[in-house]
Amino acid sequence: MTAPSWPRLAGWLATAGVDDGWASWRRVEDGVERSGTVVLREGLQLVATSDGQPADLLHPLLQRVDWSWPDYTRPAGAPEPCEHDGRPAWRVRLLPPPHKAGELELVVDEGLRTAVRAENAEAGLLVEVVDLHAGLPPDDVLAAVRAAHGGRDRLHALMSLVDDRPPPTPRWFPARSSYVPDDECVVVHLPQWAECSLSRAPLGGTPVTGQTEPPESVVRLDAHGWSWAVAGPSPMGEDDARRVVDAAATGRPPA
Repeated sequence: MTAPSWPRLAGWLATAGVDDGWASWRRVEDGVERSGTVVLREGLQLVATSDGQPADLLHPLLQRVDWSWPDYTRPAGAPEPCEHDGRPAWRVRLLPPPHKAGELELVVDEGLRTAVRAENAEAGLLVEVVDLHAGLPPDDVLAAVRAAHGGRDRLHALMSLVDDRPPPTPRWFPARSSYVPDDECVVVHLPQWAECSLSRAPLGGTPVTGQTEPPESVVRLDAHGWSWAVAGPSPMGEDDARRVVDAAATGRPPA
């Protein structure tokens, strides 16, 4: 194998990921070990635990991750060849930022080009996947994981979908989208429009803004079958707020 540089390895992590597959996973944190099964369908992670308790998504494993923004961005050395779960892989150690302790050791699968193990020994954290299969999960595996998920399945799928794979939109809008779980509102940030944010809720609902502006900086209005909230760092008139809403609803940039 020809050793990839860290920038090339980071490029793999940002573009590959596992769209469909299933694997066993384990996580050790502060001496407590947990394990279970993870199923991926079209890039969405459904995580089941052996103890029946909720679990965080296995970030950054098996996912597309843009390593230009995490805290650990500087390699401590060149990637080295290794083996993980019987498969060829690359190990790279990443230096911590000033406010964190311990290097992050990341293992990237050579064939799948996605992270399969991450460890910070000083912080007492390890998470890994083994027995990884690419392709459509068998029905019995998928059914078992969905049963373990219960009512959290739909919400986690929505949050993962919007955060990791936002739907196609015009390039000017939005800069970022996310679901606010408690309110089931969509929040989008529009840096091209005075750093404002726009959120919507079903007609008659109260959309959140996702920001901390005082109430007088938020314009609320009903249009296009939704209730909207537009917020910015400075007060915005209703006419300007409606232009932003119309632009979002019609898919055209603000005039």
